[in-house]
Amino acid sequence: MWTGDVYKVATVLETLRPDLTVVPLDTEPTGLVLVVGLDPTSTTLTDSYDAILAEHVYDDPQRVPDDVLHRRAAAEPERVLGHPIWAELVAARETGAGPSAATLASLAKLRGTADYKLDPPEPRPWPRPKKVPARGGFLRRK
Repeated sequence: MWTGDVYKVATVLETLRPDLTVVPLDTEPTGLVLVVGLDPTSTTLTDSYDAILAEHVYDDPQRVPDDVLHRRAAAEPERVLGHPIWAELVAARETGAGPSAATLASLAKLRGTADYKLDPPEPRPWPRPKKVPARGGFLRRK
C-alpha cells in the first residue's frame, strides 16, 4: 500500500523542528507518524513554507527513499502504546506541563524497533459489482 509523498512531512519536521519528537510507526497498511512536543506558537513551518515547497514538491515519478519503503526508522506500535508518554500527555492536559525530556528521549529510542518486511501483495483486479436483480424479477407480486 502506498499513500504518496506524505512521508516528506516527517523529514521536514525532523529538519526544521528538532524540538519535536517524530516517531514513525509500523502500522498497517501504510504506517503512521507520531509527533510529540508541538508548540502552537511556533511559526517556523509557516515562515519556511515556500522553501519547503520548493525543496519537497516535484513531479512524479518520485524516488521514495529505501529507508522509507522498508520502514527502517519505524517503531514497533505495541512498544509505543505501552510507553509512559501517554500518562504524561494526559497529565499535561491538566497541568499544562509537557512530557519530560527523559520520557521524550526514551520515546525517540523506540525508532527502528519494528521488524518490517516489504512484501507487497499480489495485484488483484478491482472486484466486479454484484449483479442486482432486474426490477420486478423475483420480488414481483403475483
